[in-house]
Amino acid sequence: MVRQQRRYQWPWMWVLCLGVLGMTLVGCGDSSPTSDTTGTPTVVEQLSYDLTTDGDITVGQGQTGTATITATRVAGVSQAVTWVASSLPTGAPATFVPPACMPTCTSTLTIATGAFPPPGSFPITVTGTPLAGMTTLHLVVNAVWTSLGPAGVFVAALALDSLTPPTLYVGTQGHVFTSTDGGSSWRAVTTGLPIMLGPGGGVEALAVDPITPTTLYAGMASGVFKSPNGGSSWRVLNPNLTRSIHALAIDPTPPITLYAGTAGSGVFAIFLGEQ
Repeated sequence: MVRQQRRYQWPWMWVLCLGVLGMTLVGCGDSSPTSDTTGTPTVVEQLSYDLTTDGDITVGQGQTGTATITATRVAGVSQAVTWVASSLPTGAPATFVPPACMPTCTSTLTIATGAFPPPGSFPITVTGTPLAGMTTLHLVVNAVWTSLGPAGVFVAALALDSLTPPTLYVGTQGHVFTSTDGGSSWRAVTTGLPIMLGPGGGVEALAVDPITPTTLYAGMASGVFKSPNGGSSWRVLNPNLTRSIHALAIDPTPPITLYAGTAGSGVFAIFLGEQ
């Protein structure tokens, strides 16, 4: 008896994948046919999976947080899924360990924040490849205080160059320190200032001219001092005010006026246009 032979008109890629009739093979593409031991063609079901996370990541500025990403296989033959995170804030890189896995499986997402990322809540999308499975979570960055220095000094006064915000000035015991990089480094600018140690002997007040920010004013126990060059040198502003100065404020409206708050003698004013 002659057995009739059937022919299956499979695409050429499937024919290459099926190989020799009679062997149990796994398909080499999505929904690829295979043959069982009887020679009957079968179809390998395409992988599908659900992607979830165990919650949001909450950190302070400069800190690192983690979340667990889970890929749960729903159907089909499992294959490696790789991960990528998008919509991250500037300076907050993301890593996955492991970087790929075969569902059902988990991966740990780690996000590190720099010292000065903007505080807030950032929606982060995690995408798996293949099939572009997605899940979302929020990276919540809280503002925290960061120590900037200068180390080991008693800071009595602080002023900011409003036209160049990274430039800071601090008043201490007989010294003024300046930073041009937002506090990462400091240098002393004290030429012309009296060195007066002890309580009340240091720089108790600072003011930066808002029009010409290289012009500074320092209040000390012996009066008000002025620097026309960002602190490189100082001189007494006016010798007729010798009281201890604890506060300074500038009115930039012409005629520009400098106000000085004293210890026990009230407030004094001087028109800067006359100096």
